[in-house]
Amino acid sequence: MVEMLPQILAGVDSRIVQQFRRFVEKEGIVFYAGRTLASVDYTERSVTAHLDDGTNIDADLMLISVGRRAQTRGIGLEDAGVVVDERDHVVVDEMLQTANPHIWGAGDCIGKRSLLSSDHPVQSRRKLCDRGWLRNWPRQSGSPVRSSRRRRCSIRTRSNNNFPHPGNA
Repeated sequence: MVEMLPQILAGVDSRIVQQFRRFVEKEGIVFYAGRTLASVDYTERSVTAHLDDGTNIDADLMLISVGRRAQTRGIGLEDAGVVVDERDHVVVDEMLQTANPHIWGAGDCIGKRSLLSSDHPVQSRRKLCDRGWLRNWPRQSGSPVRSSRRRRCSIRTRSNNNFPHPGNA
């Protein structure tokens, strides 16, 4: 796997990346981080990828993925008072609120790790509870509203056997 950035899975906690990388490398996957594809030679039965540092990779198949870009232009965000940066990401504060106090942003459109993906899932949900985001959730409008009323905010977890811990594999 060739990755242009210095680390695979950019935006993911480095400890998780290390565990994932060890797990995948046990399966024979080799990572070339911080490198780019310079050229490709191919025949009917094989492919040779030439990297910018002179490394050659021989393979049977090649899959190229060049990333994704936020699709936030031309959908009326600017008219709603939402600021979009030069990379088309919605600009948010630490509470994920945009320049419009009635609109929040999360996920790929903000261009950085969202609050829910930054820590252990339970800790992230507790952050949302502590900050008041889950007190009146869900609302008819679908937007989180901070509340001054103290309401019980329960955190429940469930085992996810689809994604076992890499160290147990």
